[in-house]
Amino acid sequence: MSKVIEKIAPGRPVSPLTAGDELPTPPVPPCTPEEYDEWFHAKVQEALDDPRPSIPHDEAMIHLEGLLERRRRDRS
Repeated sequence: MSKVIEKIAPGRPVSPLTAGDELPTPPVPPCTPEEYDEWFHAKVQEALDDPRPSIPHDEAMIHLEGLLERRRRDRS
């Protein structure tokens, strides 16, 4: 589990954001707008159907900021 999430929500189940620390990857261009819409709507439906507990916005943003910071450091 992410150290950030563990710090603010000890014992909380692993969320979609912490599972592998990766964001969903859209279809590889060139794809049509229709293909992108289909992919996007499928991801939204997948999230809505997920039975795991929701993550409050503040927690999600803290985790996302950590992911972005790691990517920035990796690029340097």
